[in-house]
Amino acid sequence: MQLIVHTLLSAVLLMVAGRVVKGIEVRDLKAAVIGTLVFGFANWLIWAALGGLGPVLLLLTLWFFALVVNAVALMVTGALVRGLTVESFPAALMGAVVLGLMNLLLGVLFRIF
Repeated sequence: MQLIVHTLLSAVLLMVAGRVVKGIEVRDLKAAVIGTLVFGFANWLIWAALGGLGPVLLLLTLWFFALVVNAVALMVTGALVRGLTVESFPAALMGAVVLGLMNLLLGVLFRIF
């Protein structure tokens, strides 16, 4: 049940990011839910491919690298999901920042993320 709630909340956050960030467009809730699942898988795949380098890169870049990975995952998601458009890397990077901040806020408020 928690996975379903988390996925739906993440989809809503993705829709909010689509409204806030110029260059990201989310057509509807269906695209947002599918986008959330693809984004999570793409993110996992990128970190898995990095292997042991991930933690080192995080420390060396003061977590900026995590934003870059999230931006790349967001661009991949935009390329794969119909109804979700990510126009450029700067838009994806801003989307990663917005999603990260909103997830942090929800995590602090509700202790669910």
